[in-house]
Formats: sequence, C-alpha cells, structure tokens
Amino acid sequence: MELAPDGICVNALAPGPTESQALAAAGLPEAVIEEIKHDEAARIPLGRRGEPEEVASWILRLADPATTWLTGQILTIDGGLDLT
Repeated sequence: MELAPDGICVNALAPGPTESQALAAAGLPEAVIEEIKHDEAARIPLGRRGEPEEVASWILRLADPATTWLTGQILTIDGGLDLT
C-alpha cells in the first residue's frame, strides 16, 4: 500500500520443496535426504519436488517490466502442496 502510489509493485514467491543442496548442506545423511525427498513428493499433488529453473522462471516473470498490474501478491509455486 505504501509503495503503490509511486508505481512500485511488491510481490513475493513462496516456493514449495525444490531440488537443491540445502539438505546436504545441513549435514543430513544421504539416506535421510532421500527419505525426506520421497515423503515430500508423496504429499505434492504433482508427485514431485520442484526444479530450481521452475522457481527462477517465476522470478523473471515478476521482475519483467511488463508486469505492471500485479502487486501485493504471494505466489505459491509448490506443485499443489498448498491445496492439501
């Protein structure tokens, strides 16, 4: 609300489980990582974790100068996990 009069759009992405090195960086054993990934994928309606490129494409869309009529939104990109 504060920035809209200045033409500044503020939006956010809320990605669901996405492939990355975060679990390994946390020091989890490989078997635990695979179990977490399997359990997450089983809860996601699309049946898989997201790929970094899928998140990046939405970042680019939100940053596109042509995206001028979207503000104050939180875009959940999680393969439908939020629906469950």
